Amino acid sequence: MLYMGTDKLFFINNEMKITYGDLINGINSRKEYNNYFRTNSLYEFVLNLLVAIVNNNSIKLINPYKPISIIEDDNSAILNCRGSNKIKVIDVAHLIYLVKTSQSEITFFTSGSTGKPKPVIQTIQKLLRSTIISEKHKEDIWGFAYNPAHIAGIQVFFQALCNHNTMIYLYNLKKRNEIINLMSTMEVTHISATPTFYRLLLPADFDLPRVQRITLGGEMSGLAIFDFLKKAFPNARFRNIYATTETGSILSSDGDIFYLDSSNQKYIKIQNNALLINEALIQDNKDCETWYNTGDVVEILGINPLSFKFVGRNNDIVNVGGENVNLREVEEVILQYPNVTNARIVPKKNNLIGNVLIAEIIFDNEAPFNEYDVITFMNRRLPYFKVPRIVKSVKEFQTTYSGKLIR
Repeated sequence: MLYMGTDKLFFINNEMKITYGDLINGINSRKEYNNYFRTNSLYEFVLNLLVAIVNNNSIKLINPYKPISIIEDDNSAILNCRGSNKIKVIDVAHLIYLVKTSQSEITFFTSGSTGKPKPVIQTIQKLLRSTIISEKHKEDIWGFAYNPAHIAGIQVFFQALCNHNTMIYLYNLKKRNEIINLMSTMEVTHISATPTFYRLLLPADFDLPRVQRITLGGEMSGLAIFDFLKKAFPNARFRNIYATTETGSILSSDGDIFYLDSSNQKYIKIQNNALLINEALIQDNKDCETWYNTGDVVEILGINPLSFKFVGRNNDIVNVGGENVNLREVEEVILQYPNVTNARIVPKKNNLIGNVLIAEIIFDNEAPFNEYDVITFMNRRLPYFKVPRIVKSVKEFQTTYSGKLIR
């Protein structure tokens, strides 16, 4: 493959446009890089990352939206930990070659939603396993909707860079029309994001026929979100990814149903409706016999081949009056209510019945809200103990740095 044109756009956001020539000049002008790095600027993030990678040195990516102190105690040591830039990049082809052959390791930090963030080390070579490089991808234009310090963001970055693609930075944009207009104007062809990001685009009152591929990951994806995506992106193919920070991508599907066959049953199994993965996927040890509980809960749909769908996380199951309630199931029902673009069920401890369910709902264009109508709608579709007792209309939800909904 010939990589031509340093004048081709590499990165675009609502503040700047950077060409591949700008990128190479930026890399070559850097005398050093930070081994620990955090910034709100995607361009500065990319420059620092690539200087480390082309020099075959390791780097730790710290979430810019959380304090450093939650990861390390000695902040001054982190800020002063630097390395020298001794490599000069000749052109685009040389840059991509240096990335593809790099012996660097990248340390990611988990979100810390269940405790202190823990480091996970991935080699460049392992991260590139899911990268597809071919002539047919040379004109792809990527909607970049993940935090760049997250493993999913890095994998999108490598996919775009190694195919000499343009990236449109969508992460952290909150205004629906701004995102849609930017994707339309820049003629985005590929998007990879969480279901929470796609729900931000509801309802399906727009049409982006140039989008060829939609990838979902990081959260459970119900049928409602697929129905919306098929209307808004009529010419797109869909790929639903199951991945972890420790392993990268493990499973994929074109819908909400996944399959286990002879090719992956050695490393993945279901036990008591919990998804378990063999630690060989983490340690690259083919003979490992230790199994790791992912915390993800599934519903088995078929046996031969084994088919299932994700129904939530362990902590999505709460007790209400002696009955187990899956909060994700309740959210999926609320999403069927007219003009609802997103929903979150929050359990509140109650000494009498265990938990009381509170529904927080985002309505499209601040549609008229009637709590009684919402509860009536849910009463017709769910057992009484699954129906929230309190319903609130809110403007937005807080998300994790990787774009997942925070309950």
